[in-house]
Amino acid sequence: MAKRIKINLGDIFKIQTKKGYAFMQCVHSDKLEGEIIKVFYKIWDNSEQTIDDILKSDFFLVGFPLKYALKQGIVALVGNSDIGFFEKPKFMRSPHQIGEEKLGWHIIDTATMKRKLVKTLNDEQKKLSPWGIWNDTLLIENLDSGWRLEEWI
Repeated sequence: MAKRIKINLGDIFKIQTKKGYAFMQCVHSDKLEGEIIKVFYKIWDNSEQTIDDILKSDFFLVGFPLKYALKQGIVALVGNSDIGFFEKPKFMRSPHQIGEEKLGWHIIDTATMKRKLVKTLNDEQKKLSPWGIWNDTLLIENLDSGWRLEEWI
């Protein structure tokens, strides 16, 4: 029988990138949607930073197969910190593209799964995290390239 992987809300993990270590925190988990993680933009060149240092840095949210990544040794548990009163974001965003043509953005209501198409993002919508699930390869590539929500337009 396979060992069951237990992840708790607030668990903090590290993942190796080309530039150093990136950190993430599990902030939401359910059987239907899986895990939503808080991904910290900062890449650390060593493992001497404290959890407080990590938690003070800027972040975005995204779906990520955390249990699988832990089971496969892609991420490593480094600690836990209370997430306080965290709620899954009400809205997230996804590009609406057909082939190479970008037609706008879908704003997804995470409670109802209803989508609204907008041609251009307003300032508030630019702050919305990506809708969907990123694998470890996409996560690492985006972090190493300096990807940020504000520039994802």
